[in-house]
Amino acid sequence: MVLFGCILALNNKISIGNVSTFLIYTNIFTKPFNEITALISDLLAGTSSINRIFAFFNEASNETINDKNIQDHILGKVEFKNVEFSYSNNKDFIRNLNLTVSSKESIAIVGQTGSGKTTIINLLMRFYDIKSGEILIDDKNILDYNIDFLRQNIGMVLQDTKLFVRNS
Repeated sequence: MVLFGCILALNNKISIGNVSTFLIYTNIFTKPFNEITALISDLLAGTSSINRIFAFFNEASNETINDKNIQDHILGKVEFKNVEFSYSNNKDFIRNLNLTVSSKESIAIVGQTGSGKTTIINLLMRFYDIKSGEILIDDKNILDYNIDFLRQNIGMVLQDTKLFVRNS
């Protein structure tokens, strides 16, 4: 339309003001259609996302309440024995990790980005399963704990978490 309007303006068939007015009105006329199309696209993306969220929440747990012993409480001794883990089958991420944290002992896991700090916590919470070795809580393998009980009894604070919100 711009090219056609410029050709007509150069041949003195219409003025540049008419071309400009026509383009402005065309833009005003098509803007609602563009916005509706964008809105429909956002709604479809949102619907897809909510379906994945519902599928995640409705996914049956691999364990039931009755197939694992449920303890009354956890004392807190944590031990990693010769733990090996990899995100892919061909490259180990953690090899031969040995770590013991006594009950009521506090430690800090520090290191560079990508060094495995969060992975260690995710292994303890059983978000991932280890390749070999064992992880013990109170001298009992974490595989022997009910996964829901295990996750309800371990607190995890990541680096960007806000613990307190101040209302001003």
